[in-house]
Amino acid sequence: MRADEIPVAYTPTGGYGDRMPPPVLTQCTEPVPRTAPRMQGLWRVVEVESGGAVQPQHPALGQLQRIEQCGDRVVITSGGIVHDMRCDGTEEHGVRDVAAIDKTTPIVVVASYEDKVHVLRPVGVPIEVTRRIDGDELVWHYAGFVARLRRVQADEELLTAAATGDLARAREALTALADVNARDHRGRTPLLLAATADHVEMAQLLVDAGADPNAMDDRHDTPWLVTGVTGSVAMLEVLLPAGADLTIRNRYGGVSIIPASERGHIDYVRRVVQTGIDVNHRNDIVWTALLEAVILGDGSETYAEIIRILLAAGADPSIGDREGVTALEHAEQLGHHRLVEVLKGSA
Repeated sequence: MRADEIPVAYTPTGGYGDRMPPPVLTQCTEPVPRTAPRMQGLWRVVEVESGGAVQPQHPALGQLQRIEQCGDRVVITSGGIVHDMRCDGTEEHGVRDVAAIDKTTPIVVVASYEDKVHVLRPVGVPIEVTRRIDGDELVWHYAGFVARLRRVQADEELLTAAATGDLARAREALTALADVNARDHRGRTPLLLAATADHVEMAQLLVDAGADPNAMDDRHDTPWLVTGVTGSVAMLEVLLPAGADLTIRNRYGGVSIIPASERGHIDYVRRVVQTGIDVNHRNDIVWTALLEAVILGDGSETYAEIIRILLAAGADPSIGDREGVTALEHAEQLGHHRLVEVLKGSA
């Protein structure tokens, strides 16, 4: 598809907010002119110089710019604005949009490629705005400062955003076509990172974008399995309708209810038994959730309540460990009198 076959994009009224709109030139196949710098991609401002000195607190630092190129057309999306232009040196095909400063003032900007430099000349304003490639960086000369930008790898950006709970950054990465199921050096997906840190809104964003709740990392963790460790009911509610597999086993051979019972997550256990999860599942050392709550718990009322929930959900107190020792027998050996009373009451 040629560049002139794609409708011109404009800044939405008031700007696009904290979420970049979808890319404009994705379907375009027309080659970029030889006179053009290769600027396409997602860039972040990493340094700003003004008045001959680096400005470590400049407001442009950290700004993201998405630049699309196809044929002689360029679309720059950044700071709430979308500037779509043809680099042919004419007012007719230049930027005809609004100024970035207030997202209201109409502007006309002539755009051109000149010796591998992208040049913008606002009509009626005696300035030039230029972008050029310098090694691995994009150099942006704007009114009053010079900024250096580095390419952002969208997948890495999404992974970082998911781990920190930065929703705006995650939306920008997704808009820049990040893989929602990208993996880091440990095989963790953005959703797994979000689940581990209990970033519920982030998880919902990722699930809505198609994230897999069953994607397993190199430690045999999945987003769903992690909820049993964190005890997050809110995260459970996000992942369950997304198709979480309740039968997936962690590296110890357990399903999510087992670590939740061990760690004393009452609310989680109360909720997860309603999902149809196997309350009598045995892990690799042949322990059930009931056995873990007794053996690894502290015998407090928290664990007494978890045992009550498990028993009411169908947990079988007659199931023993590898040596055949039951939950009741373990409770007696450990001196967990409160648990003994609960377990004897189930007999």
